[in-house]
Amino acid sequence: MGDSYVKLIATGSDESMMIVHALLEVASHPEFDIASMTFNFWHNLQVYLIEREASSSILSFLSGVFDLTNSHEGAQYQSIRDSIIIPRGAIITRILIASLTGALPSSRFDPVTYALIALVRAYGVKALEWAKKSVSLIPKTAVTEVESSRFLQALSEAASGVDINTITVPIEELSDVCRRNRTVQDIVQDALKPLELNITH
Repeated sequence: MGDSYVKLIATGSDESMMIVHALLEVASHPEFDIASMTFNFWHNLQVYLIEREASSSILSFLSGVFDLTNSHEGAQYQSIRDSIIIPRGAIITRILIASLTGALPSSRFDPVTYALIALVRAYGVKALEWAKKSVSLIPKTAVTEVESSRFLQALSEAASGVDINTITVPIEELSDVCRRNRTVQDIVQDALKPLELNITH
């Protein structure tokens, strides 16, 4: 029963706590065979929470790397950052857009959006080209030309320094359109999946 509720329970809502209390009752049953029926659920919840925290940490790290030159101390490391990021920029952008459109849960929208905007602000026209190339991979049956254009326009405005709060609507629209049902989400994710992640040179 509980396995299908892992994401709901991870939210910590009142409804989810009712499920947790029921599972705790089963887990504390004196019969091992009965108590062990919940072990798979507890394992899946642990894995989900760890993965959620890991993706958050990675996104925070990437945002920090992209924002490096915003600090006086970080500016000295720009050439090192660029030598690592630029050769991989197209793949990083593709992964971030895939994350926005369904590879990560919608609860990760804000940190993924911030990381993508930080990338665009750090690399300007180059990052916009990476984004345009990634979005062009999404079939027109999933996303219309207007939706793609609005998304790319929002990134372009972000690159020019527009306040992030004024440009999130078109980014969120693309995310929602790509998640509107499982079939569309699968089409988009298949299109954006990098053929290979060649991280080392």
